[in-house]
Amino acid sequence: MAHSRHEPATPRRATPAWIKRLLTAVLGILTLLAAAPAPALAAPTTAFRLVDLPARDGAVLKANLISPTTPARTRRSSSSPAGA
Repeated sequence: MAHSRHEPATPRRATPAWIKRLLTAVLGILTLLAAAPAPALAAPTTAFRLVDLPARDGAVLKANLISPTTPARTRRSSSSPAGA
C-alpha cells in the first residue's frame, strides 16, 4: 500500500523525557561555567623572551629564553643553627 504524500514513510518517535532532562541539565551546567568569573592568576614568576642565536654559516636560530622574574632565594642548609 502506498503512503500518502503528507505522511512520512516511517513515523517519528517522540524523544524520551530523560534525554530532554539530561540535555537541559548539561546546557545549564555549561551556561553556569561560561558565566563564572575566571580565577585570579598569580603573578608570573618566569619570563619568556625570544633571543637570536647566530650560527657560523649565517643562519639565525630563534630560541626561547626562560628566566626567573623574582630575586633568587638563598637556600639554608638544614644542618645550620637556627640563629646563624
